[in-house]
Amino acid sequence: EERSDGVDARSLLYCLSGVLCWGMAPVLYRFVGSNMAPQKMQAVRSVGFFLSALAVLCLAPGGDFWPGPLPLAVLMICTVMDLGVGDTLYFLCVTRVGAGRASALTNTYPLYVVLFSWLILGEGLSSLALLGVLAVVAGLLLLCLFREEGTENAYARRPIAAGLLPGILAGLCWSSGQVMMRWIYAHTAMGASALMFWRSAALLIYAWAVFLPWRRRSGDAAPLLPLHSSGGLIMLASGALILTLPGWLVALALKSIPASAVAPVTGASPAVAALLGRLLYRETITPFQWLGILMIISGGAFVNLF
Repeated sequence: EERSDGVDARSLLYCLSGVLCWGMAPVLYRFVGSNMAPQKMQAVRSVGFFLSALAVLCLAPGGDFWPGPLPLAVLMICTVMDLGVGDTLYFLCVTRVGAGRASALTNTYPLYVVLFSWLILGEGLSSLALLGVLAVVAGLLLLCLFREEGTENAYARRPIAAGLLPGILAGLCWSSGQVMMRWIYAHTAMGASALMFWRSAALLIYAWAVFLPWRRRSGDAAPLLPLHSSGGLIMLASGALILTLPGWLVALALKSIPASAVAPVTGASPAVAALLGRLLYRETITPFQWLGILMIISGGAFVNLF
């Protein structure tokens, strides 16, 4: 498939569908994170991711399955950074500052995507991108200066600074994932379903390698897969709905358009997360914080488009 320098309608639809799925992520993770450790969340989610990615590979194969030793090594390492380390930091951020603000904090990743795309892939970077950087920084300041109020008093007292570092680090880790997928497509004939399968395998190995030692140290006697609980079922399903489906759609989009065009579209997920957080958890985000969220989204888009 020939890559275009613009954004075609089909690729845009793929990205928007991914936004809806990712917008649900912090809301679900906040619900589960109050009763389940991040290590266990990752392990359970990785099983759902692997099984659903395997199903997609069987039902919709395409392209090469084996990318070669070097691309596979790059894929596995970046997946551990992206979905392993990055999402664990994201879980921590969500439980500290809520769904809407956590999603906005981590949305700094388009800046890193553009920087790495410029350095590694040779994609264009304009000096006008500095305006987008300033918009993102200003949006973060607005989020930090104006406090969100929640229905639970203990939660409402938590300042956004508690989630600032894990949120930004998560965004930095996530950026490696999109740049890695772009690099894989530039150097191999690997299909989107095969890429998702190898990513799911990497996360499965990493998540359980972290979870099992933690389980022994903590004395956790609960079942390895807590399918008897709503949290366990949600995390299992999230592997398919939040990782496989949107990841596969974005991988398809990246075959046709550059990473710098995908990032600003998928970066709109904080607005979806904030709306869902308001509806489901009655998270009250101040007008200035809404302005901060919009500035982060628009700043990320401006960085990528210019």
